[in-house]
Amino acid sequence: MVLLIPKPSTPFIDAKGFVNNEWRRWLENVNEIPNQISIVENAVSNTAPRLYLAADGDAVSFGGTFGVAPSRVVYRAASLPALSAGEVYDIKPINVTATGFDCYAKIKVAGGISDETTGAGSFDAGLGYWTAQKPVTDDAYNQIYSFDFDADLNLVSASGDVRGGFLAEYGGFFDVYVYTSSVWVKITTISVNYQATTIGYPPSIYAYGGYLEPITITQAIGMVAGAEFGLKAISGAVTAFNEVAYQTQAYGATTSAGTRKIEFDVYA
Repeated sequence: MVLLIPKPSTPFIDAKGFVNNEWRRWLENVNEIPNQISIVENAVSNTAPRLYLAADGDAVSFGGTFGVAPSRVVYRAASLPALSAGEVYDIKPINVTATGFDCYAKIKVAGGISDETTGAGSFDAGLGYWTAQKPVTDDAYNQIYSFDFDADLNLVSASGDVRGGFLAEYGGFFDVYVYTSSVWVKITTISVNYQATTIGYPPSIYAYGGYLEPITITQAIGMVAGAEFGLKAISGAVTAFNEVAYQTQAYGATTSAGTRKIEFDVYA
């Protein structure tokens, strides 16, 4: 099944060919097939990142501004040397802004893993989207957070007839935010799709309960007085923000990863 997503009418903001935010959101939900025999799809929005080098404690400048904080800052684990048994790297960008970030790079002795959950979120009228609060300061040890929410999806298409029934296609788009470095940063857009068969023409809305989406969040989050996770409907509607679940890990002795430069990919 191919879901056609209408293209925005204005693709560029100037003659240099910069993609504006409307087109960026459209590209986030479009995949390409590299060749005719491939069964693997690539996300069109995965434009090439910018590469920066940093060691523990370094302040990295982007050499300009992205306008907003980048959506992802990811270190290249393959470039790091192997550690002794029981040791793990704890590497992440902190204090991420539109103009740079600080490098946190430690070597730690790994301990036990604990399950964490935010519990149910609520709608923040001031922000205009749903939010949920972390139960502990520690972030996910593997940077993976599972978003669980209920949503009303819009009818996208319907094929069939009154004699044989209809095949209905429903869909919705939802932006994921995280509160980091004192600002809300958009991480990604979730595309939720559902097929249903109906006798008679399908209703315009389908209530989808308990949708689960694992999201990789590389930024340091920590814990603030308010909420740290946000969920906003772009099309369709969020009817409940059930929880964000993740795992933390306890650590023993901590030492700096040293002066070795670590490769970071920065995605706008």
